Amino acid sequence: DSTYKNKGWISWGDFLGNGRIADQYKNKKNRDFTKARSFVRKLELKSTAEWMAYTKGERKDLPSKPEDIPLKPERFYKNRGWTGFPDWLGYSSRLQDWQDFKKARTFVNTLKLQSKTEWSAYTKGERLDLPLKPDDIPAGPVRTYKNKGWVSWPDWLGK
Repeated sequence: DSTYKNKGWISWGDFLGNGRIADQYKNKKNRDFTKARSFVRKLELKSTAEWMAYTKGERKDLPSKPEDIPLKPERFYKNRGWTGFPDWLGYSSRLQDWQDFKKARTFVNTLKLQSKTEWSAYTKGERLDLPLKPDDIPAGPVRTYKNKGWVSWPDWLGK
């Protein structure tokens, strides 16, 4: 855990995503939600992929993430003001402004991804060999494009 100490490490429960926090971390003071969100919005990040790259220290053009802002704000600020990453990062929700299915699928086909797992890694910003996912293409296309052209993962990926 010392590898992540200066990058917002809170606990193994935070890291593993199970929400459990060891006793020594229960009293750790995180920045108030409104103040943390204000800091984050000034970074002008435009997607969760950019947020994840920032928390990993991959955005050398930005100040380091303060220790009192959690890696997973959706867990720590749940029921304390959290409404989603668009609000957290300060960009408008694109729920009504997604690309047309056919246009989005054409773009995704050019990526030559082979599976849903590769798609997931891509949407999380883990495929540095590919262009960033446009914000107007959903990470969860099944739900977004249901009854709007969605057929299957192979169709979406161009296989």
